[in-house]
Amino acid sequence: MIDRLKRHSTYFDKGVSQLDFKTVFICDDLISAGIGQNGFNQLSYHGTQPVSRNAYIMRSDKTQAISFYINNKKVDLTNLFVSSYGFISDKEMICGFASHKSLIIESINKNKELKVILNEENLYKNVHGKREWTTKTIKNEQIYIAHDYYKLVDWVNENGCFLVNINEHFRLFNVNEGVDANNSNDKLEIKYSNIEKNEMFFDSYIYMTINKISNTISSISFGDSLSDLRKEQKRIKNHYRDIIKKQILRYEKLKEKQPIVEFSESKEIGELMKLIPFYAESTKLSSKNIIRASASDYYWVWGWDSLVSLNEFSKWNDLTYQKKALRFYKKNILEDGSIPHRWNRDFNILQSGKFGYTECLFIILVWDLYSKSNKKRIIKKYYKDILNIYEKLNEKRKNKTFLQGLGVYPDSPYKLGRTRESFVTMDNSSFYMVSNIIN
Repeated sequence: MIDRLKRHSTYFDKGVSQLDFKTVFICDDLISAGIGQNGFNQLSYHGTQPVSRNAYIMRSDKTQAISFYINNKKVDLTNLFVSSYGFISDKEMICGFASHKSLIIESINKNKELKVILNEENLYKNVHGKREWTTKTIKNEQIYIAHDYYKLVDWVNENGCFLVNINEHFRLFNVNEGVDANNSNDKLEIKYSNIEKNEMFFDSYIYMTINKISNTISSISFGDSLSDLRKEQKRIKNHYRDIIKKQILRYEKLKEKQPIVEFSESKEIGELMKLIPFYAESTKLSSKNIIRASASDYYWVWGWDSLVSLNEFSKWNDLTYQKKALRFYKKNILEDGSIPHRWNRDFNILQSGKFGYTECLFIILVWDLYSKSNKKRIIKKYYKDILNIYEKLNEKRKNKTFLQGLGVYPDSPYKLGRTRESFVTMDNSSFYMVSNIIN
């Protein structure tokens, strides 16, 4: 069963040492790990902390954050097969899989003992706000606890409205009720009188432990609390074999749907293109029908970023997930009919796009699903939303020509000269695609 992973993997005969970045990621749901030459050199888990950088748990450039040993000898992960959710080293007869909040590592040879060793020097601290690491020993089990915290007044002083829940903008800044301060041209003023002295912007914990299930199997598990960690450990310990099997079969279904792209001068590029559905699959989140930004250590759930990827899902006939994702977007449409720009882990809305590229991508996704399924009820379900969006888009056209607005912007649009009067190519090109669909 485990060997099936090789059918949809990239092969590295010398391991990741042949790569410029010296790592390649496996990912599933809230967790990701960067595979190094002797173990994992990066670990990320997105818990209740709202900031993507705070998802970094361990990072290492020179040494391995997590090292694997077989019979007390450090492994050399060569003859390495890596898929989006797992890996196998034929040389060391070791494999690993990502699942929800855990990583499962196994020695395939049942006569050889596996050890998974954490290097505490690589526990990550360079986060937004403050992070304090502590350890707790319970019945010979070492638990690593990260406490991330940031006072609200300090955050808004340094970052303004960036990553602040938009429902809090009226309370905290000089904007009208219901207005996203990210989209205001006016200089933001902070309403200090509305902020309590010790009010926190975030105050979250991450619990991590390495669990030795048997002599040949270990797991690295995470939780947002000790009870959450215990729940995840129990899931892995009681069902790890079924979890691995389920993951392999889940991805095996995609093999028959792989896009075939041929490059006459580089067969390798064509092989990589075939793996796109597998990496897209590993970005799906279990809590909502939406995808994270990438299958690496970058977690964010972006409105526009997810829509770009979701428009490709029909290439391997994953129309079911397109339907589910559209329902998620419809449920999250803001009062004025616009599509949120990004969410945090708890799916509080952090920014809104206000009628531009994101809304155009929403319409394009509806059209893509309709054109592939040929079911008119899809158009009927989203018809009012589409007409409202198109009407609002037209209102942003100067002299009935080009759309004006911030566009798909980075974290601080005004620092880069973007305003509501800007002309953005991505907004306008996608608008004319939508105009063609409407016609």
